Amino acid sequence: MLAWTAATIWALAGLYALISICVLVGARRLVRTPGRPPDAPLPFVTVLVAARDEERHIEACLRSLLAQDYPGDLYEVVVVNDRSTDGTPRLIAEMVEGNPNLVAVDIDEEPHGITGKQNALRVGIHHCRGELVLNTDADCIAPPTWVSAMVSRFGPDVGLVMGIPLAHSPGADVSLLTRVQSLDLAFLLHTAVGSAGCGNPASCIGNNFAYRRKALDDVGGYDAMPPSLTEDAVLMRALHSQTNWRIAAGNTPGAVVLTEPATSWRGFYRQRSRWILGGRETHSPAVKVLYVILLYNWVLLLTPAGIAFVPELRAACIGALCAKFVADFAVAWQACGQLARRDVLRAYVPFSAYYLMYGALIGMAALFSRKVLWKGQVYRRRR
Repeated sequence: MLAWTAATIWALAGLYALISICVLVGARRLVRTPGRPPDAPLPFVTVLVAARDEERHIEACLRSLLAQDYPGDLYEVVVVNDRSTDGTPRLIAEMVEGNPNLVAVDIDEEPHGITGKQNALRVGIHHCRGELVLNTDADCIAPPTWVSAMVSRFGPDVGLVMGIPLAHSPGADVSLLTRVQSLDLAFLLHTAVGSAGCGNPASCIGNNFAYRRKALDDVGGYDAMPPSLTEDAVLMRALHSQTNWRIAAGNTPGAVVLTEPATSWRGFYRQRSRWILGGRETHSPAVKVLYVILLYNWVLLLTPAGIAFVPELRAACIGALCAKFVADFAVAWQACGQLARRDVLRAYVPFSAYYLMYGALIGMAALFSRKVLWKGQVYRRRR
């Protein structure tokens, strides 16, 4: 029995290492996807932002989007006020004055059968004139290079570009929780980039991604999508499975946006639960790997007991812990290197412990969760 247990632990460690190698290879492959030819004319671009009760963030977000180094006559910003009950509508109206390339759209009715953000994008897209559409959230700050960097990744056959957000800028005086969240975002989304590079796109994040309007229309637009907590991942899967458009990555320094980090563990849990539930709804083959990782995390959580009380399992338990530490560091190193943010790696040791615990505990909770609270509303998981 002990020999079988040890063999299982070694097998899980080997499989996890293999998954990490695939991520490294896939991410390297995707970053080499040819971008827009230098001599090609610049396309007209729309930045689409959905906002609900974002009075603390919306002004800074819009100012960053209006300060892009992309030609001002070749892009617009469409901001959708989704039934806000605070000062968001007033702040948007003030920003619209004097900014002719800022378009405001209001939603007054509560959607039926879909999430608020999904409905906001469904309504907002009909006001977008861009050949390319860039999505971000109202609690994000985009660098001046963001639009240009994302546009540069659109080769002729690319339909969608995945971007990566971080939770703090270089040199910022932030808490350890924020630093860990930055590394967590870089790690998780680099894993998604690697998965896409291996031909099995699993997910992307809605506060930093872009797509061709033609590609969106080819899958029926947002109107044709099923209700989902992660409409970005659904769009990616639809493009991959229903069209010949390629997926590229905007994992370059100029394409990184800064997102508001969760300020409490409860907020963090709700955010990650929504991501996991939404990811499961895509039915991507790559998502099934999460079950293996979940099992591996639970095995690793039990390794201290194995090391202390079962001498026959010590070698396997220590080997499994070391394998995860090294494999995760390799992925994190590549991710932060491509973003020119190796400073984020300073939080790696606490991140490794945190990632193991939340990967096991939140992953297990999300398997049985039937609902999630988001923006003051309860959304239930589709079966």
